[in-house]
Amino acid sequence: MFSLPQPPSSDTTKPVIVITESSKVLDPLLRFCYPVDYPKFPDNNYDTLALIGDTLEAALKYQLTVATKILRGHLRIFSKDHPLHTYAIACRLHYIQEMSNISAGVYYRLIQFVRTGVHTSFCVPSKTECSASLSHPLPTDSTTVSKEFDFPDSDITILSSDNVEFRIHQLILRLASPTMMENLSTNEEGKHRLLLPEDSRTLSKIFSLYYPGTDVDDVDATLALSLLSAVRKYKMVKATKTVKILMTEKMHTDPLRMYLAFTRNECLEDAAIVARNALFQKPLQELYISEMEDISAEMYYQLLEYRHQC
Repeated sequence: MFSLPQPPSSDTTKPVIVITESSKVLDPLLRFCYPVDYPKFPDNNYDTLALIGDTLEAALKYQLTVATKILRGHLRIFSKDHPLHTYAIACRLHYIQEMSNISAGVYYRLIQFVRTGVHTSFCVPSKTECSASLSHPLPTDSTTVSKEFDFPDSDITILSSDNVEFRIHQLILRLASPTMMENLSTNEEGKHRLLLPEDSRTLSKIFSLYYPGTDVDDVDATLALSLLSAVRKYKMVKATKTVKILMTEKMHTDPLRMYLAFTRNECLEDAAIVARNALFQKPLQELYISEMEDISAEMYYQLLEYRHQC
């Protein structure tokens, strides 16, 4: 700030610095520099967001590290209720990292608005997008037993999120994933039970990878995505390699879903392969999948930018 060129002054004891920021911006900015309470931004409206954006721009300009960090945090808070304005501020300040706090679905709707001019709800999917969402197994009140994994000599029961029981063997499960066994419990009858957040389709395919005589055919793109998340969470090395191969085979028919799945699970080399293959597919900005609502816009943006540059 003090390096800015200033007009000559006869008074050398009290230097005057002329800056372009308004008093509304200077007030919160200087509060970060003096031993007083930090500024508060209580109102969740556009005027407050605009003030945060202008103050952040000044903090970046004058290299105020602490102020920049705190103001970026305030900006993230607004991303849910004001995604379009937050995105605009992030782009204006060349701070695309803020897109990690906006879903890919929100960014997709922004692109469609720019392309077509048709107003939409940026925060939630439209009725058309909801109808295009792929269905998942829904929980039921009654419990059923898996036909494929119901062994008479089982010593552990796995219960999926949609209330399907898998009666299998502890030994195989421990060899496959010691991590999965960490939340093992015992009921009143002394039988081991394990409640897992994955649905029955996902768990059935996971167990098929470790039991002889079973296979993992009929794996669609959506199932492959949930499989990768699960096997990486449970640190299943063998299963992870197999699922990656299955997903690579799907990249020609569903490149967007495969790319987002790989990036979300930090499989960057695999994501790069899918991204290169996607260059020969239809324009990705026209595609919508339901998983975009749960994945950050930063991943989606990187794919579109890569395609644009190539």
